[in-house]
Parts: sequence; C-alpha cells; structure tokens
Amino acid sequence: MLLQRSILRLLGSTLTAGALLVGACQAPAGPATTGGGAPAPASPTVKTIVPVQPGPPLNVEVKIGFVSSMTGPINDSSTANLRGFELAIEDWNNAGGFGGRKVVPVVYDDEFQPQRAIELTQRLINVDRVAGIVGYNFGGAALAAIDVAQAAGVPLIVTGSGVGEVTARYAKEPVNYMFGVRMLDRVQARVAFRFMRDKRNVPLNKIAILGDTSGYGQQSTIDGTNALADLGARPCAIETIQPGETDATPQLQRIQAAGCEALILYTFAPETTAILNSARKINSPIKFFGNWGWSQPALYKLAGEELLRGIPFVQSFTVDMSPEARALNERLLERYKESLFPLNSAQGYDGTMLLLRAIAKAQSTDGKKIVEALESTSGYKGVTRINQAPFSKTDHEGLDDDAMYFMGEWKGGVIVTAQ
Repeated sequence: MLLQRSILRLLGSTLTAGALLVGACQAPAGPATTGGGAPAPASPTVKTIVPVQPGPPLNVEVKIGFVSSMTGPINDSSTANLRGFELAIEDWNNAGGFGGRKVVPVVYDDEFQPQRAIELTQRLINVDRVAGIVGYNFGGAALAAIDVAQAAGVPLIVTGSGVGEVTARYAKEPVNYMFGVRMLDRVQARVAFRFMRDKRNVPLNKIAILGDTSGYGQQSTIDGTNALADLGARPCAIETIQPGETDATPQLQRIQAAGCEALILYTFAPETTAILNSARKINSPIKFFGNWGWSQPALYKLAGEELLRGIPFVQSFTVDMSPEARALNERLLERYKESLFPLNSAQGYDGTMLLLRAIAKAQSTDGKKIVEALESTSGYKGVTRINQAPFSKTDHEGLDDDAMYFMGEWKGGVIVTAQ
C-alpha cells in the first residue's frame, strides 16, 4: 500500500503539471523532422513491408507526430521505434499518400523527461496540428502526456512503454483516444511468472520484485504485483533501487532473507547491470528474469554475455517469424545499415501504419472519427503478432494476448528462445 500511495502521489504531481501547461507553445527539445506536403506521385514499383492502399484525397495536410527518448538510457529502443515510424510513413507515401499528397512526420526527443514529453505533446497538438501521435518509449513520459492528448481529442498510440495505465485511464470515457501497440507489462509478467514456475521450478510465492524509483519502475512493480495476483500469488518481497545506484547488495540480502528464490527486475540497463554485479559479488543463489527491456542492445553491451547468460526475458517478435517481419528487418538493414532493436521497430511500424489506415478509413483528420476507425479496423497483417482486428470499443491494446509472448535469452550476442 505504501508503494502504491507513493506512485499515486508521483502521478498526481506529474498530471497537475501537465494540466497547467496545456495550451503553452514550447520550443522543441530535439530537431523536428518535417517533410513532404507537396503532391507526390504514387510509386507502385516500390515494395512496401505490408500491402498499402493509397489514402483518399483530403483537403488538409496530414501530419503525424512522434515523441520518444532518443536521449537517455533507452535511446537505442527509442531510436529503433522511430525507425519503424519512419518506414511506415515512407511506405505510405511511396504508395501514394493521401490522394498523392505526402504525410508529414514531425519528430521530437523528450530527452527521457516526463515534463518535456508534456511540452512536446502540447506543441504537436497546438502548433504542428498533427492528426495523431505515436511513440513514448518511456513509461513516465507516456503517463505524463496522455492527459494532454485526451483533453485535446487527438489519438495517441503508444508503441514503446508497456504501462497498462496508458489505455486504462480513460477507458470509461465516451471516447478513449489512447491506444497501444506494445508489450503490456502485466501480460509480460504473467507469461514470465508461469515460465519460472513451469520451466524453472520456482513457486510463484517465492518470486520477488525489484524496480527502480522512476515512474516506469514504480508502475511496472504494480503491474507485476497484479500479474502475480492474477495467478493467485503475491510477491515474496518488493524492493527498490534509485537510478544511478551502483550497489544492490542490501536489497538482494533482504530478498534472500525473505526466502525468495527468483527475482524479476523493472530497471534500466545501468541499474540492471549493477544488480547482476552485486549478485555475483555476494554469490547470490537468486534466479533472475526480466521483461522485454532485457533485449535492449545497451544492456548486452553494458552487462556482457557472462552476466546475462541463461537469464530468460519476455519477447513478442523475431525477425524470422513471418514474411512481413523479414521484410522489415531487410529494410532496416538497407536503410540504416543495422537492425538496432527490431522488436521496437516492429511496434513503431504497426502503430503508425494502423493510424494512417484509420485516417484513410475515416477520410478525415478529426480525432473522434479516427478513433472510431481504429476501433473497427480489420484485415491488417502487421509485422508484429498483432491481430487483423486489433482494437475494439472496449479494447485499445493490440498486443495484449498472453499467447503473443514467449521467453527469450541472450546467446552469442543474439536472442534465442529460452527453454
């Protein structure tokens, strides 16, 4: 209860700041990428990642916003997310855009700061006049920004952060403008807990949670706790670590003293590495596991193969799981000379493409009409495991089925299926 009250206070202060700033015009935190606007001929010979039908002519220029943390500890996953966004718009424009008019992307870097995410979301809505927004890889930024977009009636599709509150907060409103194409923390946790129970012989009531004190870590701790409750259990222990803390020995010792056998981490790469190093230093018997963030290239570079060997974490995407997934990976390699974090690129691609298809179906940039079109989307074959009809009036999450996820692990610098 103490943890939950602290989180509510944190969210409350963030959202109050957001309300005070609505309508303010702020300078961008990073370069705004804009392009197009002039009529562009269709390019039917260009091979797109998924089939694209040109949108109908519209009497307004269509701008799509993107906000994420290209600066900070999750810059690699945010950059990968941005690349999926860019490729989706490129595919749409190459297929003819909207009546030959190109979609204009507008991109900002929130610098891993929730307050900046509020300001940039306001700017996209009030200055750039976007039809919708994609991105938000940092949970704290996503939670800070959604009030602004909901109040303005602008659809927002989170393609990074797995915090469930993003789509749940306004689920009972007549129109919920929040959507998700990302791996939900609560669903990931259920999948991971069952794996640890069934494959690693860890009783559910022997699993502990350690999260950082950021908005991400605190909300994910709640999601993990609720996921254990879904399975009829409760955490063996709950501990926290401050961002930048380099020694987790006290936390690990308390977890061991509580009789816990396994530990799920909700931390970023530096703190995750510090925790693993602390465990090795004290020869801890604790079994570690994690969520999708463990597939972050920065973690592998920082922690190395030895520390990460044999630790399972949740995944929802492999580059060879479908022709569309392979096509995405090939385009990433062709365009950017690397496939930085393909899972996040896939989510960015599908979220953006679904938004564009909804604008075409609505034949409008009106937010309410776009929401209605998203809720009735059908026949979409994406690069993730998203369903062909991913949304409904009561379900705004495209990747919320336990069966969409599996456990992976690092081996030889690549992610393979965990056994």
